Amino acid sequence: MATWLNGFRCWRVAGAFGLALLLAGCAADGQNAPDEASSNMLGYEEPNDPLEVPNRFVFAFNDALDTFILKPVAVTYDFWLPTGVKNSVRNFVRNVSSPVILANDVFQGEWERANDTAARFFVNTVTSLGFFDIVDERHPYHDEDFGQTLAVYGVDDGFYLVLPVFGPSSARDATGRGVDWLLNPLTYVENGQPLSIATSVAGGVDSRARNLELFRDIKSDSVDFYARVRSLYYQRREAAIQNNDGPRQQ
Repeated sequence: MATWLNGFRCWRVAGAFGLALLLAGCAADGQNAPDEASSNMLGYEEPNDPLEVPNRFVFAFNDALDTFILKPVAVTYDFWLPTGVKNSVRNFVRNVSSPVILANDVFQGEWERANDTAARFFVNTVTSLGFFDIVDERHPYHDEDFGQTLAVYGVDDGFYLVLPVFGPSSARDATGRGVDWLLNPLTYVENGQPLSIATSVAGGVDSRARNLELFRDIKSDSVDFYARVRSLYYQRREAAIQNNDGPRQQ
């Protein structure tokens, strides 16, 4: 019972840096996305956001966390750490996430991608504990989560939701986040909780650091930052469901 309780606490703490992963990813994928007016002209459908008022309140809270905590840490990280070290951090975080990605590859029947994930995890773990991406050219990295798995089986987004600390989500993806926590082997390892926290924190800081300028530009160019992030979130999720991973980050 203690292990489960500790795991749940770690899941919440780790989420403090989950916002960076999402927003930085949205920024990277959506830098050329149409603005709200253009989207409406193209037949864009209004998102299902019945909780917009409380969502905006939570969004402002999360934005403050980013401004006063996450961004300063990311700037320091980006300035002081050599590129090679930052690449190793990203590689290790990706490697630790491999079991969850592999499970969702299998759930979706994507056997070639499952083979890529399994090969990456085995080779990179054996050769470097995941700090170096030895097989990237042959087995490129991709991400999967249970929210995408639910979408593949026809489950709709449901209503839009901004989670405290975790950031933009939906009813479907919030459920998927919980299932991914259950799929993570570290959840069931007594001493695995510190590693879960460390990888989530490191991954969030690294992702935020890699997108400092792009994130700033999207925020400054947005008439309504909340609406822009919501739009980018849905675009990013749709691209992920379609396995459109976009350009590979160097």
